[in-house]
Amino acid sequence: MKVQTDLLVRVPKGYILTLSTAPELYVKVGELFPASLTIGEHSGDHSLELPVRNCGRDPLNIMPGNPIVVGFLLKTIKPGLSSFNSTVLAERNKPKSKPPKKNSDIKFEIR
Repeated sequence: MKVQTDLLVRVPKGYILTLSTAPELYVKVGELFPASLTIGEHSGDHSLELPVRNCGRDPLNIMPGNPIVVGFLLKTIKPGLSSFNSTVLAERNKPKSKPPKKNSDIKFEIR
């Protein structure tokens, strides 16, 4: 089910907002589905809906004020390649070892 919130989310430029299941919801055997949601600066302003699924056999009751998610606002950076390690490529080209030979001296007898 999708849980409606009264929150309008706007993520500032250069950040992302990640939402994960709150530990209190795990106690009730519920979780966000998918397990982690990410909202970026290009998502625009939108009302936050949280997809929650029941992972147990009993009905999942979520009351107003119950914690559902934990959010983290993370700064994004553009990754850059500063150096190149050529030893990684050298290790990939190593010849593969041969499988061990079967031992023909061992014989089994079933009685």
